[in-house]
Amino acid sequence: MRKIVFVLLLLASTFGVNYAQTVSGTVTDAADGQPLPGVNVSVQGTSNGAMTNALVFSFIGYATQNVSVNGQTTINVVLATDDQVIEDVVITALGIEKPASGVTYSTQKVDGEELTRAKDVNLINSMAGKSAGVVITRGASGLGGSSKVVLRGNKSIAGNNQVLYVIDGIPMNNANGTQSGDLYSAYDGGDAISNLNPEDIESINVLKGASASALYGSQAANGVILITTKKGKNGVSDISFSSTTTFESPLALPLVQTEYGKTTPTGYENWGTKTSGLNANHLEDFFQTGITSINNISITSGNEKNQFYTSYANTSGKGITPGNELFKHNLTLRGTSQVTERLRIDVSANILSQKVNKRPYGGYYFNPLVGVYLFPVGDDFAQYEEFEKFDASRNFNVQNWDYSMDQGGLSFQNPYWVAERNPSYAIRNRLLSTFSAKYDIAKGIYAMARLNYDKTTDEFEQHIYASTDQVISHANGEYTMYNYGTSQIYADVLLVGSKELSESLTLDATLGFSTTSNSDKGFRASSFTNDLDGSTHKFGLYYANLFSLGNINGTSDFAKRDYKVEAFSQAVFGNVQFGIKKMLFIDFSGRNEWSSTVNKTFFYPQVGASFIVTQAITPTDAFTYGKVRLSYAQVGNALPFGYSNTNPPYGILPGGSPIGAQAKPMPGTDLLPERTSSFEIGLEARFLNSNLFVDATYYNTTTEDQVFRIAAPAGESETPYYYVNGGNIKNSGIELSLGYNFIAENGLKWTPSMNFSTNKNEVIELSDKLDQPFVTVTSMDQSKIYELRIVEGGSYGDMYGYKFQRDASGNILKDGTTGDPLRTENVELMGNANPDFLLSMNNTFSFKGLNLSFLLDGRFGGDVVSVTESYLDERGLSQRTADARNGSFVVDGTSFDPETYFKAVGGSAGIGEAYVYNATNIRLRELSLGYSFGSKFFGGAIKGLDLSLVGRNLFFLYKDAPFDPELTLSSGNGLQGLEAFSMPSTRTLGFNLKVKF
Repeated sequence: MRKIVFVLLLLASTFGVNYAQTVSGTVTDAADGQPLPGVNVSVQGTSNGAMTNALVFSFIGYATQNVSVNGQTTINVVLATDDQVIEDVVITALGIEKPASGVTYSTQKVDGEELTRAKDVNLINSMAGKSAGVVITRGASGLGGSSKVVLRGNKSIAGNNQVLYVIDGIPMNNANGTQSGDLYSAYDGGDAISNLNPEDIESINVLKGASASALYGSQAANGVILITTKKGKNGVSDISFSSTTTFESPLALPLVQTEYGKTTPTGYENWGTKTSGLNANHLEDFFQTGITSINNISITSGNEKNQFYTSYANTSGKGITPGNELFKHNLTLRGTSQVTERLRIDVSANILSQKVNKRPYGGYYFNPLVGVYLFPVGDDFAQYEEFEKFDASRNFNVQNWDYSMDQGGLSFQNPYWVAERNPSYAIRNRLLSTFSAKYDIAKGIYAMARLNYDKTTDEFEQHIYASTDQVISHANGEYTMYNYGTSQIYADVLLVGSKELSESLTLDATLGFSTTSNSDKGFRASSFTNDLDGSTHKFGLYYANLFSLGNINGTSDFAKRDYKVEAFSQAVFGNVQFGIKKMLFIDFSGRNEWSSTVNKTFFYPQVGASFIVTQAITPTDAFTYGKVRLSYAQVGNALPFGYSNTNPPYGILPGGSPIGAQAKPMPGTDLLPERTSSFEIGLEARFLNSNLFVDATYYNTTTEDQVFRIAAPAGESETPYYYVNGGNIKNSGIELSLGYNFIAENGLKWTPSMNFSTNKNEVIELSDKLDQPFVTVTSMDQSKIYELRIVEGGSYGDMYGYKFQRDASGNILKDGTTGDPLRTENVELMGNANPDFLLSMNNTFSFKGLNLSFLLDGRFGGDVVSVTESYLDERGLSQRTADARNGSFVVDGTSFDPETYFKAVGGSAGIGEAYVYNATNIRLRELSLGYSFGSKFFGGAIKGLDLSLVGRNLFFLYKDAPFDPELTLSSGNGLQGLEAFSMPSTRTLGFNLKVKF
């Protein structure tokens, strides 16, 4: 029998004396006496950082052993299997650990290393492609923008569809910044999850279905992203430093033609004659190279009694548009202490300070890309880099621009002026603090109490300088500011117990109570009255370019408002699980909830079971582990925040006058939270000595009691509209994860994994109280060529617009007089914004310090609509208009004059069908190539150093749309599948350094 020999060099420092020792031996399996290849052997550390003379032997599926050296030169170790190690431990709802065998629902773990290998300013973007069924859509708003995260499909028509974030078992206050669903001012204020430091995260568990998140009740309809943060560890003393610097550039810009000149010398269309020497360099010249630097230092120390973890991270970034900057500081402190033999406390604080300057808008107004993308080919763009010039009549600088600014609903301004003289400034400060105490009552039984305070304050200003397009600004300029604060106080008490009732029966139980208080409070002032009451009047400023509250012109009652909204909820909940012969686990849980927004209580049940196949049959090397699970649960989706019969009106003007009237339920009815019922069945299996794993799930969910807002009868109510319940949306789908661990004899390690998911969404019914047979999420008035509708019998994300009239053979019909293509009389279904399925493949290689990791990520199916392309066509700027002019032009069997055709289908009154693109795309999502230098390279001065080249979003392997189809203008429900002068996605490349002392 070939012996497996381990050789370990012990380096220690005790009272300043250095020594080294070589130890050899054999590690064998206790079951059959065979040697175990690839056993991990390390030196046990102590709290003061010195090495002991104890070795730690660990191997997947086996119990870890600590062995004292005591001068021995030969040590033989026998490792026994450990059932708990084989099946792993899963972090579940409320942060409670459970053996994986007893988990009756789908969950998937992502290690913290996956978030820091190739960092993103918003850490949740690093999750893309790494968990089956998780759809992450990045915002098109530059540095620190929001991302939309949806699990198992959209469920709510008017409510929230984003996941619940939970940190160490406690729901996070999802304090998102301003999110606009309006194309005339598409602003993204950032999201709450981007506030966290990825270096503080130990792991993330995705609780995908209602069964996994049932104990969170009305917060849990959309699934849970459960974050476990780092803390100090007994016997570990480390100082870690990491630095990431990345450079980014636009990945997908519009294709603009350079063959045909302007129609007229002073115009802005390019339907002129063929001209040589043209270029479209302005598309690239406007954008600058973005640079982001993220530096982090963390300190970990601990002994048996006290453990401590702290970190500080500094993020600074320059975006790809002029002036766009981000500065972020994160400070984390966490201490844990074994106060007595039975009492353990855990205290933590996370402090954030962030500032974002000149974050770009999307859509039609305040967006520099309107002027960049629609700039006439052949004109001199460089002359407008000097974006302002002195106006003697006004005695200050005004916008340097020679074109009409108001162009059919578009604000066509000098892009540099928009970036520098229509700026926004956003400041966010946040404190997230937690205290918990755990008391061991008896063996296997403990009580825990937790208190969390999460406070966020936002300050925002927008300065609109004089000579800005007067469709959107007063002649003297405009000023908007607001101060906004949101806070959450959460507390719970848990009693958790585990008991072996007999040799074949175990009991695990949790009983708890929680209370949550949320408060929003703010003050806003603006010289734009359309920000306040829907009016289009602009008060403007008394004195040009002086941005202060006292300089706002007009009636103060319309310029200012205060508001405060509060909501409270309480719940009792419990979970009981019986384990029979470690083979069958039956799980029950329930949550009874009270809320200030509802006049009654609600109960959310869950029941599940898991069967361990390999406890019923003898496992083999080929079939190591098998499990079948089944569960059913109901959860809720909270009512619109601020809805309450007891709250004051949402906004208060000076003198106590309300802004608008508060929405109420229809007389004679109680408004209920939306309720999601979910069934799922799944299996988990491991093969080839647990090196190959499979996890598959089928789920079916229905969401009833959808919340709708309907108009109240005129003159019959104090409120202009009512909230009513009704409707049903169904989601069903399949999730599949595969993985393999390969270790060659030469030390090469390869870990491939794959995630697949597909979801089918169906709108079963809508409310019979609606005044039309559909719900409009984004109207045609906004996009001109697209309307997002929810129609009974259709799917969430259905996009409607005008289509071509066609004959029986599918040929486009045209007007016999004008030659224009004919469009349908009414809007029709053009496509759906959601993908048919997702597929990603992650590969990690390591060999003697060299590490390579790359992620291929694909979204297949679905559709997107481009407003940008429609305007490029109308003006003769797109490459397709040049191609059409270079030969005979036939579209779907019908010949057209190119200018006639594109002016008819493009622009604000166009035919949306012409601008629907397949959203299928496959990209190299992430790449990391590096080398790990062990301590021997540095003579033991440091514990290790990792240096790597990193990249994100490097290129597309396939893409049909002329832009990145994954970007979104809003993380809300509106504007799905729509591109409108959006910021381009970026290619990121840089390097990452990690040092451990």
